[in-house]
Amino acid sequence: MSFPSVLFAGASGPSAPPTAADADCLVDLNLDQIIAGVTAGRERFQLRSDLTCALVDEAVIADRQQVCQDIEGADVAAGLNRFAAAMAAVRRDLAQADALRHRYQIARWQVTAAIEYRDAVVGLHSVLTAADLRSRGLRAIREMLDGLLDGAGFRSLRTDLDLVAPALAAVRYDLLVTGSQVQVRRGGGRPDYANAIDATFRRFRQGEVQNHLVGFTEHPAMNHVESGVLDLVAEVYPEVFAELDRFVTRHPHLVDDEVAAFDRDVQFFLGYLDYIAPLIRADLPFCFPTFDRPSGSRDRTVEIVDTFDLALAATLRRAGSPAPVRNDITVSGSERILLITGPNNGGKTTLARTFGQVHHLARLGLPVPGRSARVLLCDNVFTHFARPERPGAALGGLQDELVRMHDILGRAGRDSVVILNELFTSTTLADAILLGGRVMRSLIEKDLVAVYVTFVDELADCGDTIVTMVATVPDDDPTARTYRIVRRPADSTAHAHALAVRHRLTYRQLTDRIAS
Repeated sequence: MSFPSVLFAGASGPSAPPTAADADCLVDLNLDQIIAGVTAGRERFQLRSDLTCALVDEAVIADRQQVCQDIEGADVAAGLNRFAAAMAAVRRDLAQADALRHRYQIARWQVTAAIEYRDAVVGLHSVLTAADLRSRGLRAIREMLDGLLDGAGFRSLRTDLDLVAPALAAVRYDLLVTGSQVQVRRGGGRPDYANAIDATFRRFRQGEVQNHLVGFTEHPAMNHVESGVLDLVAEVYPEVFAELDRFVTRHPHLVDDEVAAFDRDVQFFLGYLDYIAPLIRADLPFCFPTFDRPSGSRDRTVEIVDTFDLALAATLRRAGSPAPVRNDITVSGSERILLITGPNNGGKTTLARTFGQVHHLARLGLPVPGRSARVLLCDNVFTHFARPERPGAALGGLQDELVRMHDILGRAGRDSVVILNELFTSTTLADAILLGGRVMRSLIEKDLVAVYVTFVDELADCGDTIVTMVATVPDDDPTARTYRIVRRPADSTAHAHALAVRHRLTYRQLTDRIAS
């Protein structure tokens, strides 16, 4: 049986391969922190490759969004979580069976795993059948389960379980220990004397008494005595254990490949939705973005409302701190480059990270932080963030920045997004203006959408496609931070003047003080 993965079921034909984000990009945008949070406890599924490789096929992205919307239904979400928990139990029991030695004990663990697997598949099929599914991905899984449950293999599994499970549950035996000899015979008809004794003496109880019962540590593996007893039980119930042998022979491969693949792929969605669930409960908005194709027309639109840094929000939530400040980002028409300026620690780099995070997560087909979002269906996101200079490195700080910047400009195409943060801080202001201007002109010539965080306001004059955003401060306290970043002309002297006024360091204030 062949069917498309729930991660790629939206493709109507051959789909363009996903593009892997650079390692630097993952770190610069704090996507590595988000991925670590999403995959925590799910490491065995190896989801990192799917979370780092973003899509360029809008149909596949749209179907992933619909999968997420299907899962947002309470019944579907609960059903998928039950399925995932049951499959985890199946894996544990099969692993335990592999660690044992006695064939009947191994077989019993396999029967237990088979019961859990049967219930997991039947339960998932029931949930998906009852749901009004929109996504091609989950509808394909439902159709696969239709065929699986109606297939000879699964019907044989259910029939054989209906025979062996009740037979094993009905096994009762008595042990007769005489010296070093142990006898086993069929049991189950004798009264439980422990209950009779308890009932007889309960009338004499005078309050709670100290418990003298000794607890025994249970371990799945059997010692030689227990193994011998099990062999004797098998001799006493030959028909039951013959049925157990037949079950193991008929069903050597328990979990169907399609079910195992879905069990793995659905973790992509469950992991991310679990990651953002506490933030949604904290009233932070998430949405499913729409897309603007960069190469589709001269005009391009990016409009993200009430957005925030997802990694920062998760960190603040774990620390019990207030939620991050939300901002709006807009690029429209012929606009291409957002130049973000303002005071230190005002949220400039955080907004640049947010811009990159939203574009990456949107191309994964996942909900993004924000009340609404229209983003670019870009082919890749390139980042250049300042790095501390390393002693003994082959390249100096400035040369390393130039080499990295040259590589980005060489690889980025018209459909790419570029995010630059604090370039050329290791050089003089004049050189930063010169080099930053050349970078700006290259971005403009390549018609790239970019975010550029800088203190160099002069770069805003490099072209008409540049718009500026400024990190604001309160009017009455320029040393404080609002973390609100708004579109307005860059003017670093305004912030410097406000600080000078606050500390009585303006020209007039200084001359008045000197004169006095």
